[in-house]
Amino acid sequence: LSYDAYTLGGHSAIAVAPWRSDMANRFTYYTPDMSCKHCVMTIERALAAVVGITDVQVDLESKTVHLTAADDAAAERARAALSQAGYPVASQ
Repeated sequence: LSYDAYTLGGHSAIAVAPWRSDMANRFTYYTPDMSCKHCVMTIERALAAVVGITDVQVDLESKTVHLTAADDAAAERARAALSQAGYPVASQ
């Protein structure tokens, strides 16, 4: 298991390699800073702008983002977009 520790916007987080489901190119990210419907909309907009990302589902209750990526590079761009939007990926 690989991880990176970093600070973004005053928040400390540990980013772990995303969990990949049995379905090809399906990823789940845990975003602990998500707390409201505005957060959900912000995440959806950020991921809509990422080339190679489709089928985005944001679950506020579990603070997770499920998405389909065209390839691993698209999945990394999605992770970067989440961080830039203020919702860094972290371990659960």
